[in-house]
Amino acid sequence: MTHVVKPGNIIAYLTGKAKASTAEAWVRDLDKVWDAMTEVTFNQKGFLAMKALWNLDNSRNILVLAFWNSLPERLAYEKAAAGGVRANMETTLVGPPPRPKYEVVRAMGAPLEGIKVGHVAAILSAKARATTVADYSKELDKVWSGATDILTKRPGNIGAHVLYSIEGTREVHSIGYWASLADRMAYENSVSRQVQGRFEQTLEPPYPRPRYIIVKTT
Repeated sequence: MTHVVKPGNIIAYLTGKAKASTAEAWVRDLDKVWDAMTEVTFNQKGFLAMKALWNLDNSRNILVLAFWNSLPERLAYEKAAAGGVRANMETTLVGPPPRPKYEVVRAMGAPLEGIKVGHVAAILSAKARATTVADYSKELDKVWSGATDILTKRPGNIGAHVLYSIEGTREVHSIGYWASLADRMAYENSVSRQVQGRFEQTLEPPYPRPRYIIVKTT
């Protein structure tokens, strides 16, 4: 089945630091637990996909994105079956990681099956000026079309998701997916400011944009 991310979906973040010192070594650690984790999650109502990302600065910082149809379905999974999945993932990490949850506010581009190992994710993380997801959505109305018109014309752009915290922190993540690091860098060296400037109107500084490579995916 093809899954296309849409507003109202939930993305659960897992952020942390890998025990492994390289992306390749972390993948080997994940190989030991990934099948058991996906066997559980694919049996949960509302689960869409999971992506494991390695920070390209080689800081050993990792990110795991779990995509869910709705918040009630994600919460039902947390009550019923999340313990074993968490325990398996934590064998690859230093300490228990935080797992904040975000609502998808805007989405464009390829279905989840089109976001593959070797693709690159550039993630803008910042605080929204708006204090509710509804107000943030209104702010995005002013900039979204102009930004996505530019993105869709860029070679290698796969898609983008914009997320807003469901936990009252005003934290926002804007995730752009790219076919390669070269495509992302060509964008950064040409028209990126035209897109970034639009989004920054809705956010409070600073505006870090770390880059990750996708190393594992369902």
